[in-house]
Amino acid sequence: MKIFLYVTFILNFLKYKFRFKECERFYIRSNSFIMGFTMITLGKKFSANRFLRIEVLGDHSTVKLKIGDFVSVGESVHIAASNYVEIKNNVLIGSRVLITDHNHGSYSGDHQSSPLEVPAKRALFSSGPVIIHENVWLGDGVVILPNVEVGFGTIVAANSVVTKSLPAFAIAGGIPCRVFKTYNENLEIWENVD
Repeated sequence: MKIFLYVTFILNFLKYKFRFKECERFYIRSNSFIMGFTMITLGKKFSANRFLRIEVLGDHSTVKLKIGDFVSVGESVHIAASNYVEIKNNVLIGSRVLITDHNHGSYSGDHQSSPLEVPAKRALFSSGPVIIHENVWLGDGVVILPNVEVGFGTIVAANSVVTKSLPAFAIAGGIPCRVFKTYNENLEIWENVD
């Protein structure tokens, strides 16, 4: 059975021309699910533990998920893109992390979704892309929601829900996530935020 799954993965890889541009030795462990091959660009030395789930939805003519070089992903990570998700170089993602740029339905503004409509059948709605900059560390259980940018070198504590963008050189956590430390480059120390 395992051989069948590996052969199927390789055939899909070739069939959809999965965009591993200049990708040197990527590693994805077993029991992973990847949908939307043609809309993904993957950098060098990407590694992912078991149960990786990537779902890229929508128009197949454009890249909607871009993963940079030396990105390391823990177990049971779900990345979902219908608009645009970018994970830049040297990002460490813990286990059980959700990164998504969309919701099932719209719940503000004009044309809101009705609770009478089955949730799985509601149109996908994105309020904006997700961009995770270089050297970011997302702890276990982090949730990154649409229209969020996580700045360079930022650390997001375990089990945090990121609903708004985070600056560079910060340590943040909580539900909703907030910054509680920033890095002072002159003194080379992390300082508490008042």
